[in-house]
Amino acid sequence: MHKWSLACFEAKGMSSNNLKTQIISAKEQVQRVASIQGIAPETLNACATYFNDEQVLTYLQDPESINEKIIHVNQEKFADSLYKPLFLMRDATNERFELRREDGFNYYSIDLEAKGLNLRVGVDEEVHDLIMQKEFSSLNSISKQKFKKYSNDMVLENYSVGLDGIVVKYRDY
Repeated sequence: MHKWSLACFEAKGMSSNNLKTQIISAKEQVQRVASIQGIAPETLNACATYFNDEQVLTYLQDPESINEKIIHVNQEKFADSLYKPLFLMRDATNERFELRREDGFNYYSIDLEAKGLNLRVGVDEEVHDLIMQKEFSSLNSISKQKFKKYSNDMVLENYSVGLDGIVVKYRDY
């Protein structure tokens, strides 16, 4: 079972130069994670995302581990907070997730359009169903290879499929 810890910050309207400040804060936050359900994370990631009317920039760093870890993360809370932004976007737009089937990959998503930015954002069907059933511990049993395969297969169609099952598609129209 692989465990990873991620700290992310998103900002709209700030300058892309401020990403470095945000990534420092994210690195400090993620370095404090000692365990997730009692297991030390194998991978630490810190990221900051900036977006405006013309671009989306993500700055990702793998910070070095430090010995002085003090945070123990509950798996349910971690999974809930990881996927919560998708559901908040859905609620904020008063949209319903639509089940989409593309090249054998099934996922729920909503379309977001604002000032020339056209995105489809969603989550793998199996991940979605486990979240809705509050079966967070079962999320670890989902094959990351499946997501990696779809990510590689769908990249030419402007898709990004994360190993967590989150799907983002840039729609160019």
